[in-house]
Amino acid sequence: MCITACKLIGKDRFTTFSTACTLEMVHAALSTMTSLTSMPCTVLHRSRPSTHAHSGDDMAIITNDALFSIAFNHVVASTPRDLIPQPSSSAPSPTKQKSCHA
Repeated sequence: MCITACKLIGKDRFTTFSTACTLEMVHAALSTMTSLTSMPCTVLHRSRPSTHAHSGDDMAIITNDALFSIAFNHVVASTPRDLIPQPSSSAPSPTKQKSCHA
């Protein structure tokens, strides 16, 4: 869907591959999380053993966490710098936060 949306607005589809891969990793992470035994599920996912059925709940949770981390790292590392908006000089500067410790 990400690549199709890019084509619809007249952009080169290759520019969205990293974002599309990231979205797929997030989707896989969510699928892994919903396959845990603590949630209503089946042991099979697309005719194959789900992650928790194959490797246990602990590995399914670790897999989920890793997929989210890898997805975030991938999109940050592969985003072209010219797509990142630069802060404007008219933007207010961040306010100094008060310390919780007196």
